[in-house]
Amino acid sequence: MIRKILNYLFPNFSCLGCEREINKSVLDHVCDDCVSKFQPADESVVDVFAPFWYETPVSDMVLKLKYSADGQVATTMAMFMENTIKGLEFDLLIPIPLSKSRLRERGYNQAEVLAKEISKITNIPVAGDLVVRTRATIPQTNMTDSERRENQSGSFAVVFEKAPIVNGARILLIDDVYTSGATTNEVKKVLLENNAKSVAGLFIARAKRFEET
Repeated sequence: MIRKILNYLFPNFSCLGCEREINKSVLDHVCDDCVSKFQPADESVVDVFAPFWYETPVSDMVLKLKYSADGQVATTMAMFMENTIKGLEFDLLIPIPLSKSRLRERGYNQAEVLAKEISKITNIPVAGDLVVRTRATIPQTNMTDSERRENQSGSFAVVFEKAPIVNGARILLIDDVYTSGATTNEVKKVLLENNAKSVAGLFIARAKRFEET
């Protein structure tokens, strides 16, 4: 009983970045040391918003969200993500969909978890079933940019009966990491073909990499 009272009065958390125990921080679930290591990303990509570069400890947190179903990462990062789009207006949040096989394997879509957290802050509705993958794609970790574009080509579609809500909508795509833009651009393409007014992307982080020459 005493332990329960002490835990309530002086709660301890494991840092989402380094996993050290913390009891007070700028953020409830990230230690001050990890917060100080977050690297703000620049805005060099048009219509792509991300608060951070994909580097430790942010990359460690993304992997926890992606493979360990750590929803607290989404709650924490949604605050930073929302701050990067302040002053901009959007009508719909669309999480980048997973293939059916990958969704069965993981049991959840981390992009949809993020979208729901951002929706709580912004009140922008989530349309999680508006865009679907039409075929499974190969994991892209070691692919070049051109291979990524080829891998994603023709792999998304707007659900026919839901297409009318795309017409004239300002859409914000949600995902964890922006790398080459191959996936984002393919989803953007099918939405613009269905008369979306505009399509941008919001991510936790952007990967530092160079385009092929």
